[in-house]
Amino acid sequence: TTAHSVLTAVMSNVGAAVSAHETADLEREAATSILALAAEYETIAHHAQTPRWIALLTRAGLTASQVNDVAASPAFGALGTALRRAEAHGLPVEAVLPRLLERADAGTVDLASVVHQRVERWTDSATTSTVHMGERFVLGLFPPATVIDSEAATALVQRVHLMEQRADELLDRARTASAPWLTQLGPEPPDPQQAAGWRARARNVVAYRERHQITDPWSALGTADGGNAQQRREGAIAARALSGLKPSPAIAPTRPAPASPADPTHANTIGR
Repeated sequence: TTAHSVLTAVMSNVGAAVSAHETADLEREAATSILALAAEYETIAHHAQTPRWIALLTRAGLTASQVNDVAASPAFGALGTALRRAEAHGLPVEAVLPRLLERADAGTVDLASVVHQRVERWTDSATTSTVHMGERFVLGLFPPATVIDSEAATALVQRVHLMEQRADELLDRARTASAPWLTQLGPEPPDPQQAAGWRARARNVVAYRERHQITDPWSALGTADGGNAQQRREGAIAARALSGLKPSPAIAPTRPAPASPADPTHANTIGR
């Protein structure tokens, strides 16, 4: 399967979320989930930005053979996302990348994996004091992609709109069900401008819940997977969004004692 055929297959799936109303509920949930749409976004972004990353790595000093090895590596997609994240933070990627590549191939089996880890560590260390970067990210969670190809750009915008619609749907669904974790978000302010800020932060939280399959009905952010670096970073962004919201002044619901496996009353769902 060529990169172009993969990209074409993913981009042609834009109608899946729209036509999902005609399918079974489970299929609709899968097709329109933020988890699925974010994966499509990442796939489109990766293939559309591959020529740019190859050119950047070449200018940074990699040989043609090394660039080919990086592009063929399973870690190349993660490396591209890491470079995109660094750029979204406003970091001087092109100026610093040659230094990050120094001796990166010394005794390594996967050059792309080593460079990916170095870019991530550099970005993390350079952005520890950055508080509001989530505002520039898609749903506050992951870095946006800037691409030249108009078809790919349109497909990316479509995914963003679908993810925003999905986040609104999940938020409204949780409010209708009076989900206990909503008390951590507090009430939506009556002032239109403040309400817009509240909803943006609430979208961030609900998108994080679905993207990382958080099902805890009592905690908005649940318990993060300590070994998942991506979830730790996005969880920190969601936590900052949550800290900007005022919890409901009413007494928060008390988490019940663990139910027996046969008790169906405490089933967990992401949207509730």
